[in-house]
Amino acid sequence: MITDRLSGAFFFLTGLALYFYVIPNYVDRINYGALHPDTVPNAVSVLLAICGAGLIVKPTGQHAPDGALALRAGCFMAVLVGAIWVMSKLGFLYTASPLALVLMVMIGEKRPLWIGIGVVAVPFLIWLAVDIGLDRPLP
Repeated sequence: MITDRLSGAFFFLTGLALYFYVIPNYVDRINYGALHPDTVPNAVSVLLAICGAGLIVKPTGQHAPDGALALRAGCFMAVLVGAIWVMSKLGFLYTASPLALVLMVMIGEKRPLWIGIGVVAVPFLIWLAVDIGLDRPLP
């Protein structure tokens, strides 16, 4: 129960920090288009804070996961941090597909159709939505 409250407090504070500090200071402001660049991040940060507050108020009462699951989550986090670093050097177009492949292999996906969709179609749709739809270049 204390683990739930601690993780709830972490996500509540993270959502608040994103909403009040990170997004206003690090997301570009534009005055055109129907969807502003901060709309989705603000919605996600508010949802994150609400879910964290809900976990503080009403913990699930389940036990903390074992060490193997925590280690696996740490590996996912390390891959994501490394991918963000590589993406800052090489750009989205060269990083998204290999990252998707690595993550899909890490979760044990073996179906070729789903791997193809995750590695080819999803990065393409993200590029299409952001670069073409929102007219915002991906790094």
